[in-house]
Amino acid sequence: VTSNSGEQTWLDGKQIQILNTTHNLVPFGQITYPNPNSEMPGTCEPEDPTPRNSVVEGYALDQGIELGDTGVKYVELLINGGLYANTVTSCFSDPDWGGLTNCYGLQSLDVERIFPTVANSPHARFRFVLDVGWLISEIGYSQGFHEITIRAGDYFGNVANIAEIPVAFFCDENTGNEGSFGFIDHPANGELIDGITP
Repeated sequence: VTSNSGEQTWLDGKQIQILNTTHNLVPFGQITYPNPNSEMPGTCEPEDPTPRNSVVEGYALDQGIELGDTGVKYVELLINGGLYANTVTSCFSDPDWGGLTNCYGLQSLDVERIFPTVANSPHARFRFVLDVGWLISEIGYSQGFHEITIRAGDYFGNVANIAEIPVAFFCDENTGNEGSFGFIDHPANGELIDGITP
């Protein structure tokens, strides 16, 4: 780095590794909802006919480009390290569950803008749905802290845990009425914008 008055200094270097065999690269991605440490409510009373579902969604990508079968093959949701759902074997569509559930390959125009050169970026989103009340009352999960992990595998056999967040399961019956919630997706925090922007 050279200043306007001529002083020079060297910044600390970084080590990098260049891999030319991209089919060996593991999948990567992110959980975009819920946020870490979120509370995931459920209806735990078995006589209540209206279960309350909690969504886990995000995106998964794979950089492989050399082989015919490249990209993400499946995405899995794990709770405390145990498999809950796999997008190949668990995917279904039901309007009561919000449409496509436990599925991968949902449209992801936002992800495509960030990773335009990655082959499966236009359809990189996954969406899982948890009936937390059923998990607590029927399966035996406790109320309180749990780990949600997203694991993805590609067509070449590479598997990676691409995201993990802590969450809290709890029963609606133990809480009062809750406030509304939501997000502003665009613009990003601190983003510089001009003209007309959505």
